[in-house]
Amino acid sequence: MNTAKVVVIGSGHNSERFIKENINNHYIKVIGSIPDGALNSCDYKEYELLLKKCDIGFTLGYSKIIPSIICDQYFIVNLHAGILPKWRGFSANAWAIMNGEKEIGYSLHRVTSTLDGGALYYVKRIPIEEEQTMSDVYGVMIDSIVNDCPEMLYKIANNIYISERQKCTEITYCTRFYAQMGNLRSFNMEAQYYVNLYRCMAKPLGSGISFWHKGEKFNVGKIKNGIKYGVAKYICNEGRIVNIENNTLWVKVKDSVIILAEIRKDDGKEVRLEKYFKNGQLLSDNGELYE
Repeated sequence: MNTAKVVVIGSGHNSERFIKENINNHYIKVIGSIPDGALNSCDYKEYELLLKKCDIGFTLGYSKIIPSIICDQYFIVNLHAGILPKWRGFSANAWAIMNGEKEIGYSLHRVTSTLDGGALYYVKRIPIEEEQTMSDVYGVMIDSIVNDCPEMLYKIANNIYISERQKCTEITYCTRFYAQMGNLRSFNMEAQYYVNLYRCMAKPLGSGISFWHKGEKFNVGKIKNGIKYGVAKYICNEGRIVNIENNTLWVKVKDSVIILAEIRKDDGKEVRLEKYFKNGQLLSDNGELYE
């Protein structure tokens, strides 16, 4: 069996692991790598020799849209962290979780000038349970990328995997997740929104969830949906503390309450909430507390 000559395009821990663990793979031979952003610089031509020598370019951890002058000339396949054809753009798996999807995954598609819109070769679907965070399943996805993609790239390069035009009646374009999204400044969304936000941003993969109170930052280790614990949907001031129980903070949101648990300061020490908060107080958008 002739191995496929592959150039890895991108940087980061995952691309480094992919190269390291597939040095002796019998499906592919990694003949070089191109760092993140290099194909978007004025010096991209120094990497063209690698692209000319390879059977397939494989973008893994590449953060920019490759110019059409390159992707039209060379055969490049992108690993998109999301399930195509629906979930396109950045942080696609996180936005899938935010929208209640029960699967995340990755897709292999031909790189074109259309954002994540090139011909589709393969989709890996990974189930995620309602109580699981992105961190819980992220390792499964990365293991699959490292262990399964060499065979897929070989089959793509040798026309064993035939691409299909992406067909979808619903396309979602996603923006990046930012660390600031985890700073709870308002409570005007439904409870499940905050639960899903926690699932996306939970450490160690994410930057975590936090809020500010009287100039001090508090980190939240877990968020639960009060509806799951029998709290009714009812009308009340959003952001009002309605209960402090078992060292958890219950905060009114649009439909019910969210239960903030494992609350710690930046020094990592868990705090006794009764020392800082009282029932009936209102958490404002700017983090200050009003009676």
